[in-house]
Amino acid sequence: MEKHLPSHAPLSPREALDILEERTLTAQGVLAARCDAGDDVLCYLAVHGAQATRAAVAANLAAPVAVNRLLAEDDEEDV
Repeated sequence: MEKHLPSHAPLSPREALDILEERTLTAQGVLAARCDAGDDVLCYLAVHGAQATRAAVAANLAAPVAVNRLLAEDDEEDV
């Protein structure tokens, strides 16, 4: 759940990083599920994405064969 802080409240470094991380994970999930994200984006997400992101890339019918091979070797069973 995204924190909505008043714009006048000082933001701690931890709060800033939490917001950034949450938005990054959300964006990764959206892109990983899109068939028009492109091979390079799906490859990047397969290598650098969180477990849920990698699983979404694996389920994406548009993922290239090389990405599927990479994800088939993933350490996480859910991917």
